[in-house]
Amino acid sequence: MYNNFPFVLAYRNARIVGIKVAEFMKFTVNHARASPETFHCIGHSLGSHVCGQAGRLTSNLGRITGLDPGGISKFLRLKPNIRLRYKDANYVDVIHTSDIFSVQTSIDEGLCNHYIVLSYFKYSIMNNCRFIATKCGNFLSYKQNQCSPFDHPITAEMGFRSKKMTGLPPKSKFFLETLEFPPYCKGEK
Repeated sequence: MYNNFPFVLAYRNARIVGIKVAEFMKFTVNHARASPETFHCIGHSLGSHVCGQAGRLTSNLGRITGLDPGGISKFLRLKPNIRLRYKDANYVDVIHTSDIFSVQTSIDEGLCNHYIVLSYFKYSIMNNCRFIATKCGNFLSYKQNQCSPFDHPITAEMGFRSKKMTGLPPKSKFFLETLEFPPYCKGEK
């Protein structure tokens, strides 16, 4: 799917769009006296990498949310300055939904919906439903309730209300389960 010509063309265009988004942000900062720290770039699929490109070109961008960043298998082979990175904004959060972690903790691609992340994010904004995720090294440990510290695991909220947590290493992994139907979250309302 990702090795075909339309994807390569879309990827190249995404870089150009990222540059244009950065130019618009700079225009807004210069003409509307907005602060880049207040900007939140939200991108789905290749749009995540558009936000990454814009973030690299906009100093002090407040936040980027990557919704199931597109072309992950292809982007893993590319240089970090081409794909969304944790350094592209003051806070970068990424929600993966089209990767399934099986009991063996391998990734079975394509078993989940690439677009369901849009609904999850929408419901994190529109409802008071909370998506609570638990920090864990891998999915198997998460499923076996073996995330440390065992007595008080570290949790974070997924979605629009997500906040940067200090003291965590970059690329920390959090896991959660969702309901099958809207509003999808299992957290408190």
